[in-house]
Amino acid sequence: MFKVINQYVREKGKKTLPAFSAASGTMGTVADVMEPIAPFAQYLYFASLGALLLLLGTALVKAPWRDHLAGAILFFTVSAGINGTIYYCQGPEQPNGLLASQIEAVAKLQAHLGIMQQSLTQIDQQTKAIATSNEQIAQHTQTTAQEIAKLNQNIAKLVEGKQELALIAQPTSASDYYQNARLYEIKGDYRQARQAYLAYFQYQQDYIDPHLRYQAFLKIQEGFAGAREIYNEQFQHQTSATVDFAKAMLFETGQRQAALKEIVAAQPNFTPAWYELSRLHSSALLGRQTSEHKLLEKQYLEQVISLNEQGQWLKYYLDQEQFNRHLDDALSRFKLAETRSETGLKQTLTFTPSLSNLGFQLELQYLDTPQQILYKTAEMSEFQSTGQGHWRDPETGLLVPNTSITLAKNIQSPQAIQFKLVDASGHVSQVYQYHFDAQQHAAQAQQQMLEMTKNAWLLLRDFDGETLVYFSQLASSRCAISAVHYSINSDQLDQQIQLPPCDLQDPFSLPDDFASYFKASADTQSISIQLTYQNQQKSTVETFRKGL
Repeated sequence: MFKVINQYVREKGKKTLPAFSAASGTMGTVADVMEPIAPFAQYLYFASLGALLLLLGTALVKAPWRDHLAGAILFFTVSAGINGTIYYCQGPEQPNGLLASQIEAVAKLQAHLGIMQQSLTQIDQQTKAIATSNEQIAQHTQTTAQEIAKLNQNIAKLVEGKQELALIAQPTSASDYYQNARLYEIKGDYRQARQAYLAYFQYQQDYIDPHLRYQAFLKIQEGFAGAREIYNEQFQHQTSATVDFAKAMLFETGQRQAALKEIVAAQPNFTPAWYELSRLHSSALLGRQTSEHKLLEKQYLEQVISLNEQGQWLKYYLDQEQFNRHLDDALSRFKLAETRSETGLKQTLTFTPSLSNLGFQLELQYLDTPQQILYKTAEMSEFQSTGQGHWRDPETGLLVPNTSITLAKNIQSPQAIQFKLVDASGHVSQVYQYHFDAQQHAAQAQQQMLEMTKNAWLLLRDFDGETLVYFSQLASSRCAISAVHYSINSDQLDQQIQLPPCDLQDPFSLPDDFASYFKASADTQSISIQLTYQNQQKSTVETFRKGL
């Protein structure tokens, strides 16, 4: 029989073999393109293989037919070879066919011809079929939850010494391997525990606590760097938020924060990462929190509490007790964080203007006690220190810096005065700016003083049959005042006191020819007054009575 086929190939193969190959290749290509609808390459392969076997059997039995069957045998041999190659090269990661996964134009052609739509229709039918098993899945989930609860109870009793558990000789589930791992761990057999944990991880569950327990003794045995290298190698083919989180936990603080931020950016509902971020900014880890740490801890904890209320936290824990510890920690820290003002925490350095005959003063208030305060005006070539004060920070025992500076009367105005804070570790903060304007600085400083000394705005005094009304306090604080309205024995505020212009070079002194009082009739019993400040804010109406 094979002599007949060889003879056929020698005599007619030059013409028929290319044709057979082209035909089989075309059919294979079409079958691969149609793969989303059905596995046509598989059908062609097995059909060709079946036909080939049938023809070979016939040729063996019917010798006279061999010459007539030689061409068909050659064709189906070529077809089975080409379609078989396509079929075996296709994999589950190529649901749309071999060519579509490699050539973008083929994928576009499938979409254009509506093949993907037919595939989606089949997927929809399959989805409906899967939906019918929801009850079974729910039952399985409930059973799994019960197994986990029972496992937690058993391990808790074992840790407390109330019960002894035997190793599962032939573990068949994730919970079996986890129980064995915990038993080995409690007994101090870390080599066996390590093997049991690795077997558990093959199930690729999303619980974080097995990873954290595994890492704990891995770090003891291998050190941080060694544990990180081993861990990355063991989990290099697993990609999930849980695995990424576990890898991040092996980084130092700075890298860990960066990795955790990447995780929550990609998976905003992955609560364990939010919790760890909050923990990295807590006083328990830092010892002394800055205002920035307090602000970030509060924001991260808000995410944790919100996601926990949505049921997005407990599901990542196999060990209920460990979850409860983390939840209690988060709730206790959040209770304290709720009392903090986010607006206040963002104002790391604030400025209060004041004024004297020596010049302009600026009082500084900070949230985090610095070791040094540096400042620089437009007239200065470099930053200089405000100097040290005379009292010590009770937490560090170090002298605190001076919190005020005096600016010359002739200082350039307007300008931006720059400040920097230096902490005990030598870290220099960002640059803070105070936008200085001499007129506004003086007005704000004197307005604050006037608001604190309202009872001294006016003084009424009987003299020589008249009432003298003194307003020296208002006159000496005139840089803050735009207008003064008053009324006698009423609240009409229908009269006005004229004040001299503000003199920034001598803001508190009064001109020699200016009288800081006026005369009123003897029957004056009260005067009501209201100030309009330079910023157009109005004061409350204050009433001053004679004899009070």
